[in-house]
Amino acid sequence: MSTTYTDNYNLGMQEDPADKFNMSIITENMKTIDEQMKANETNEGEDRTALAELVDSGAKNVISFSEIGTNNSHGSTYASNGVEYTLNSDFTITVERTATSTVDSSCNLRIDTGSLYIDDWCNGNYVLSGCPEGGGDSTYSLRALRGDDYRVSDTGEGVVLPDKGTNSSIYINMLVMAAFEGTATFKPMVCKQAAWKVSQAHQPFRPSYQELYERILALEGGTVQQRSVPPATIDTEDALDM
Repeated sequence: MSTTYTDNYNLGMQEDPADKFNMSIITENMKTIDEQMKANETNEGEDRTALAELVDSGAKNVISFSEIGTNNSHGSTYASNGVEYTLNSDFTITVERTATSTVDSSCNLRIDTGSLYIDDWCNGNYVLSGCPEGGGDSTYSLRALRGDDYRVSDTGEGVVLPDKGTNSSIYINMLVMAAFEGTATFKPMVCKQAAWKVSQAHQPFRPSYQELYERILALEGGTVQQRSVPPATIDTEDALDM
């Protein structure tokens, strides 16, 4: 019985199909295949880690906000129905129950686009995330809504922002139920679904390279233009196919 070996992984083969199987060759083949599969798994994990670092360091989160509250009362802190909301320096929001209440509490994000709304990203391609662990009907949730016509809630796993259809003026709202006690921290983020699949880590807003370029041009021209935040231009679709 004569044995030859494959070019790529050096797997043993019997030249004559009529020969009986050699169990030692089969055993060695299994070991070789197992080692190669483990190596591929390790390389894939390293590649995905590198990709996640790239995504998280870029313009991942498309929403920028500097105040919380309502149209009539807003700033870096806000109080509603026994709950205090505090906007932190890392653009997370801490909520704390300071007094008992029989009424639920809520607080809006005031998006820095001039319009305060997130309509541009309600098209089925973006994910809203940032509800603290333990979200639900008796604790808290992070919502995108416009009355009863458009309403989606994240309770900790992230939720796709469906197409807005004919709806407009959609905003992000933190809802804290009357039964909630203690403290929790919201980490609001809206990012592309492709970026979310790579990494669910929260990142604050960072301008895209195009936005930075436009700002530099405006400064060099002697005029500082007010920023508007377009949908993020990072494209990770191709990277996901690696």
